[in-house]
Amino acid sequence: MEFCNVVKPDGLSIDSKIDVNLILKKIGKKITIQGGMDPKYLNSKKKLMEKKIHFYLNKFKSRNYIFNLGHGVPKETSPSTVHKLVKVVRSFS
Repeated sequence: MEFCNVVKPDGLSIDSKIDVNLILKKIGKKITIQGGMDPKYLNSKKKLMEKKIHFYLNKFKSRNYIFNLGHGVPKETSPSTVHKLVKVVRSFS
């Protein structure tokens, strides 16, 4: 993470294996964070998916954050599930 102090990026994309607390501790607030949620939760029970979405939105609520997955959408994910994800993110306040 120290590279961010040298490179000074505007944003940083994180995958699902990154420790969120480490990001919060090591990355300056001026850097926008994107990503994080493990795509496997798209194909879990709805409540678990919502819990994981809220986890990331709450963790990064005091920062510039773009909700996204830590990797791509699994091919077995239905479009209606992606629609539910978008709805949950948009309704977050």
